[in-house]
Amino acid sequence: MARKTKEEKRIAAYRKKLKLLQQITEVSPERINTERSRSSREREISMANEIKPPEIEKTKETADTQPQGLYFIKDLRKSLLIIFLIITLEIIIYFASIKDYLRLGL
Repeated sequence: MARKTKEEKRIAAYRKKLKLLQQITEVSPERINTERSRSSREREISMANEIKPPEIEKTKETADTQPQGLYFIKDLRKSLLIIFLIITLEIIIYFASIKDYLRLGL
């Protein structure tokens, strides 16, 4: 399955926010009656709890970033291996030219 682009991720996040806002703004008659009976302090606490984003979204964000870290580590290993091989080849050519195994130059 193809990976999501940044724009698709933004659209999905926007949809989630809209859905959450719709759930918050929907008010049932039972909820109105219970809200009237509560004190103002309890209402503030309940509204603060409703507005907080769920913890599940945070774990989804970290799950999205994990493959990027994995690709970074793989690319870093490959790069270090290539650099090591190039430096080793240069050292071999240097010592071979000193011992005159390779007739470079004269």
